[in-house]
Formats: sequence, C-alpha cells, structure tokens
Amino acid sequence: TSAYGWTQSNTASGTFDVIQCEGKVTGGGWFLGPGGTDPKDRNTFGFVAMYQEGEVMPQGNLEFQAHGGAINISGTITGLLVTGNSATIKGTCTANGSGNSNFVVEVVDNGEPGKGQDTFQITVQDVLAIPTQVLDGGNIQVHKDGG
Repeated sequence: TSAYGWTQSNTASGTFDVIQCEGKVTGGGWFLGPGGTDPKDRNTFGFVAMYQEGEVMPQGNLEFQAHGGAINISGTITGLLVTGNSATIKGTCTANGSGNSNFVVEVVDNGEPGKGQDTFQITVQDVLAIPTQVLDGGNIQVHKDGG
C-alpha cells in the first residue's frame, strides 16, 4: 500500500489490444480516498474517449489527480471497448509529468445524476490501482449513439 492509501500495481488488469469500437464515452468528477472525509483528499478525473468510423485508433485523453497523494496522471487514449452502459478505456500516460506507463480505466454509467451511481476504476502500471469507486460528484456518459 502506498502512502496515499491506494495499492501499488505492477500490472494493469483488464488489458487488451487496440479495440475498434464505435462509440463515445465522456466523464468528469470526484470521489474521496479510502476512509477519506477531508475534501482536500478528493480524487478528481476527466476524460473523453471515442472511436470514429474510418479512424484507425480511438481518440481522447485522460486526466486523473489523487490530491491526497499528490499524483497527477495525464494520458492518451489508445483503446476503447463499449458494452452497454460500461466502457473499458486503455492508454499510455505519465505520472507527475514523467515516465511512460500503461493505464486501464473502467467506468459504468448507471444513470442520472452520476453522483452516487456512476463508477470509476483506474489501474496505472507500476504506479497505482484504485478499485471501483462510486462517484461523490460528477457524471459519466456512455453515449449510445456514438456521438
């Protein structure tokens, strides 16, 4: 376990090769860390991931900050798999502006509002693994029409 309460990870679970899957997934929000009650310990995220017909690779980016642990993940989307109201997003990223790691994010859009319903999970190889968290604020949208 790291100093900021999350488990260190040496492997990215749910990894997959580039997936060409029409669709678009967007999200932004926050949740507190393990046992957290202090708003300064919020974990915040924002992302856009989409595959457009005719494109070879999905497009998009990810930002994730574990404020209590002072970790900033900045990533580029390289894979997208949308199934119903769930999505798995894969990419490459830096942690605090350095290195080159792989990440996997799994999200579920459980309806409106996202607070208290939608879920977010992230694994960054050799950096951190955060299990499925219900959002304390924000929203995740799996766009059914792909746009």
